Amino acid sequence: MRTYLRIFNPLIALLIFILCSFAGVREDKDKPIVPRNIIAGGIPTYFFAKGMFCGVALLLLGKILENRSAATIARSEPEPEKAVNIALLHLQHSIVNPPTACKSKLGTTLSALIR
Repeated sequence: MRTYLRIFNPLIALLIFILCSFAGVREDKDKPIVPRNIIAGGIPTYFFAKGMFCGVALLLLGKILENRSAATIARSEPEPEKAVNIALLHLQHSIVNPPTACKSKLGTTLSALIR
């Protein structure tokens, strides 16, 4: 998912913009590319605007999803040092106060390991 959001999503957005812009400036298969068609209004302007809107919307949605997934991953994984410090505090608490440490599941496990 991360690879898609970082690499393929911007490429697809760029491809959509290029295709819609090409559809806007190209009148017929026999006629050349006419950039003035975009300014003239009508169907070519619609295709150019649609390409811009869809490309930008796809890029923004990809960035939102990328940031959301990064925040979810960062929030779900505890920091190793924090987890070690909590375990050491529980261990210290169970050594100093064995009766009260047995009330918690971790304290029971640690006090059983110490004995």
